[in-house]
Amino acid sequence: MKNWFENSRMVYKLGALILTALLALCIVGYIGYYFLYNANKSMDAMYDDRMVPSTLLNESRSHARGINGAVLEMMLTKDVKKTQELKEYIADRVKSNNENLAIIEKTALDEKTKESLVKVKAAQQKNREARNQVIELASQNKDAEAYELYVNRLSGLTNAYTDNLRDLSDYYAELAEQAKTQEDMMFDQAIKITVGSISAAFLVLLLIGWLVTRSITAPLQLLVTACKELASGDFRAKPRAVQRRDEIGQVADALVEMRENVRIVLNQVNVSTEQVAASAEELTASTEQSAQATVQVATTITEVAAGAAKQTSAVDSTTSVVEQMSAGIQQVAVN
Repeated sequence: MKNWFENSRMVYKLGALILTALLALCIVGYIGYYFLYNANKSMDAMYDDRMVPSTLLNESRSHARGINGAVLEMMLTKDVKKTQELKEYIADRVKSNNENLAIIEKTALDEKTKESLVKVKAAQQKNREARNQVIELASQNKDAEAYELYVNRLSGLTNAYTDNLRDLSDYYAELAEQAKTQEDMMFDQAIKITVGSISAAFLVLLLIGWLVTRSITAPLQLLVTACKELASGDFRAKPRAVQRRDEIGQVADALVEMRENVRIVLNQVNVSTEQVAASAEELTASTEQSAQATVQVATTITEVAAGAAKQTSAVDSTTSVVEQMSAGIQQVAVN
């Protein structure tokens, strides 16, 4: 693995560093998005399944009390229009309570919630039956009987109904608190995982960055040392300090090839220098021989010149003798 990384091209090393950084960012971003999404989802679930039902239950309790107040007012009023308005008010509140329970039943329910809803519905049914009886008596102007039924039965059933609503609302509040505690735990876990992911990504980036830096600076330092040796005139063959197939290895190969070529040139120069020296020695010997021959020629010429002078002198002497003999012959001829 180490050799493969060192022999990889520089662009691949830097690409690996950049890719690792991008991957680390993506991982950290995904972790953050995942926990934020789950937190938002949990908050929505807590609102829809815990807070909304609790609000609806408290609203139903308020409606139950309002209905009882309207029933009392029906027993006291003799105005037909007012009575009709109160009946419409009661019908509207009853409808609203029915809708609230229907909404609650559509949420996520556990066993305890289901049991509590059964109790609420049972108490609601008993409360409605007693209330309808009171309303019927009040409509018949039997106010005393209606009030007695209200006090002895309806009031207690309404309290039981609202108590069940309160208990269920408190249970939903407890569930919301548990959900909040769980959300806090998930948030702490998300912080730990995010910090751990960032730390791990930082360590990985640091390790890869160190490997890339080391794979560049260490061989470059060796190449600088080799260049200084070449600059100082040291072209001796040495074991290769950098053996790689990346760009730095190519530079090392070029330096080795240059050193070998310079050595070949230097060897050729040495051979040529020796040949020139030998030729100079031969030329010097030839020059000495030529000088000796010149001296010999000069000596010979001198000797020839001396002989020629002697011959000239002898010719002069012979000429004088011939002239004397010619004069003597002429004298003899005259005589």
